[in-house]
Amino acid sequence: MKRKNYIKEISDVFQIPPSSLRYWENESLIKFPRNSKNNYRFLSFQTMIDICDIIFYRDLSIPLKEIKLIPCMDIDELDSTLNKNKERLTKEFHKIKKTIEKIESKEIIIEKVKYLESNPSYIEKQILSPIKLFDDSMSHENKELIQLYLSNPNEFAIVIDSKTSATHYGYFTSETDKGVFRQKDRCEKTYLKGLLKVEYDNMINNNHNELISNANSLGYKTGLIMGRYLITACEDKRYDYYEVWIELL
Repeated sequence: MKRKNYIKEISDVFQIPPSSLRYWENESLIKFPRNSKNNYRFLSFQTMIDICDIIFYRDLSIPLKEIKLIPCMDIDELDSTLNKNKERLTKEFHKIKKTIEKIESKEIIIEKVKYLESNPSYIEKQILSPIKLFDDSMSHENKELIQLYLSNPNEFAIVIDSKTSATHYGYFTSETDKGVFRQKDRCEKTYLKGLLKVEYDNMINNNHNELISNANSLGYKTGLIMGRYLITACEDKRYDYYEVWIELL
């Protein structure tokens, strides 16, 4: 006579794998009564309650090793366990929320890149923040800039002299920062807005001459090209994308 799989029936009732029930039984989290004649497991009312409790506490993200201790806890100990778990989940929630916000900010940036790609250059009035350049040495200040990059990479800047093509990296900073390369605009200035694509491992290879040509076609001479880092992605090659403003003279 074929042996009936009672644990499979029980797992179907609770919609959990039979392996989980066996593991919980081996860990003494639950105890199945056995048929005295054939030693088959069967589901008692108390076992059903124990399984429901485990599922409930698992839904609260409490680890099994702590769930195992719950039956021996008094009210204060159970309260402490729940509060500790709530604090952990609250921290995880805030971390996840910040992560989602970062993802959403990247999505906004990607939309900006797409917009600038479909609108190669246009006139915009803007007040640009001061720009400070990096020095060539890995000084203590540069180590702080690494932390700045990790916290907000979109404050980083590229500056290209349209006459000499000399290229520098820096970052947009506050008005009070000393030693800035370029001061904040005192009022709105007219710029040519565009998208700068810089080859990832060779900053000399970029499309700044195309942007200059666009400005020249509108009857303008150009000064500095100042870009705010947006994102890095791959087309035929890997590129850093910058939202740029070109000084019009």
